[in-house]
Amino acid sequence: MRWIQPEDPTTEELEWFYKKVERFPKPLKEFIGLGFVSSRRLIRVEKVLDKRSKGVRFVLCKIDDPHNQAAVMRTAEGLGIHFIDIVNVLNFAPNVGVTQSADKWIEVNFYKDSISLLNRLKMLGYTNIATVVTPNAVDFRSVDWSKNCAIWIGNEAEGLPDEISNRCDIKVTIPMFGFTRSFNVSVAAAIIASYAIFKRESMGLVGDISEVEKMVLRIEWYKKISPPLPKELEEQLTTIQRSYLNEATRAEK
Repeated sequence: MRWIQPEDPTTEELEWFYKKVERFPKPLKEFIGLGFVSSRRLIRVEKVLDKRSKGVRFVLCKIDDPHNQAAVMRTAEGLGIHFIDIVNVLNFAPNVGVTQSADKWIEVNFYKDSISLLNRLKMLGYTNIATVVTPNAVDFRSVDWSKNCAIWIGNEAEGLPDEISNRCDIKVTIPMFGFTRSFNVSVAAAIIASYAIFKRESMGLVGDISEVEKMVLRIEWYKKISPPLPKELEEQLTTIQRSYLNEATRAEK
């Protein structure tokens, strides 16, 4: 595929961006004013932030294959899904050739106990959805995707353990029209998550992270795309980010 050089931002994009900047804390305005990063790249970050979602998340259970790990991460980031939970995985080493640096922009959390994670997600208001290949599962398109959903995915050899799928709120499957019984794990994840995100987009539910959560990510991402900063400015940004993070943590509880 031929790489196309991104165009400079339009006047409308610049006006949109600097209107946002008016509400930023002083050290972040200083960072932008110093010109460490081009306005084109900063605008790109802001557009991605506006589509970032926590209402759909992946839970990978016992998926040890590096290619599948990486492919699901890339799918998640491309769809704006911010959280991936990893549980009962012996070796998490996603193939870097497949991730294409998607892991830089999403949050991956690790857990040892599936039941505890399932209960935690339920407490946070998520509908736990098990992806299975069984006759008692419903078509994934029949799910109410307006609700916050955690999509549980098991490995290809065994699928999700019964102790998990039986405790999930819904069991879903993808209708198959050929002789093949099921899709590859990462393909199944992409099909279901794409449908969920586009349905939520039609309902105005994409980009559902709070302004406080956006600020935490904004500072993190701005620093990631920037050359080394002056020590004082770096410390100021870290202090502000920590403050917003504490506020976001309190809101979650």
